[in-house]
Amino acid sequence: MPDQEKSYRIFTGKSEAHKAFNSLKGIIDGISIDNLINEKEIKELENWCVRHEFLANRDPFKDLITNIQVIISDNEVTGDEIEDMKWLCHQFSTGFDFFDHLTSDMQILQGILHGMLSDGKITDNEIMGLSNWIAERRHLETMYPYDEIKGLLFNILKDGMIDETEKKILKKYISEFVNLADEDLQKKLSEELKDIKISGICTVNPSINIPEKLFCFTGKSSKSSRSEIAELIESNGGKFNKNLTKKTDYLIVGNDGNPCWSYATYGRKVEKAIEMRKSGSHIQIVNETDFWNKIS
Repeated sequence: MPDQEKSYRIFTGKSEAHKAFNSLKGIIDGISIDNLINEKEIKELENWCVRHEFLANRDPFKDLITNIQVIISDNEVTGDEIEDMKWLCHQFSTGFDFFDHLTSDMQILQGILHGMLSDGKITDNEIMGLSNWIAERRHLETMYPYDEIKGLLFNILKDGMIDETEKKILKKYISEFVNLADEDLQKKLSEELKDIKISGICTVNPSINIPEKLFCFTGKSSKSSRSEIAELIESNGGKFNKNLTKKTDYLIVGNDGNPCWSYATYGRKVEKAIEMRKSGSHIQIVNETDFWNKIS
């Protein structure tokens, strides 16, 4: 390890260790979310061990890495061994509190996405498993990318069927957060998904509060003019600005008879809002139907 990197880790060691632990929990959950682990998924778990060998002299990583390497040494992981790995993480979880609960869960979510994509495939069972995990963690609402993933899953599952295009859309979105150790698989995914467009990432069933909150609007409303919407917000104690700013709390996406999931046509305000969320803003992108439901 270069001296410069060693010096850097004097200041980041604890945060790096806790993030590594959370990502491991997530990867284990992700590769086992359908109760099956294949060779490519095992390889990604092995790569986690290799990438974090520098932590092996720190408790409890030596035991974690050693036990995981023993479990995957025969290139096969049974159901009992999956439970053993989860049990190990649970046993060693005490003290990994550098990050708050929200941040830790977001790191686990990223690990889950990594685990799910580690074999380059997304199955129906994995989608259902991810949907269940998301549904049980509503405390992550307004955090990026929880709302976006929840919106995509809602769109995929709303008709009770999952087709190959929907799987590719989710795979495309997950690929934005995952760098696989298998470079050939990473290139294959990039080629497979290069023409896939992602749309429809509004917050599902959002909690909308109007008083003292700043709103912006994009698209065309199916019910009112933009000026009427602004007046309605202000009459209910909120604030309206036609431009997005760092202080914007809600971006309302107009329906005009179309579902929120087609919002890619609405232009730069939605794109800007997503970039703001990536940078840590808690601005919510909400469909106007939810806004009218709140008003009524």
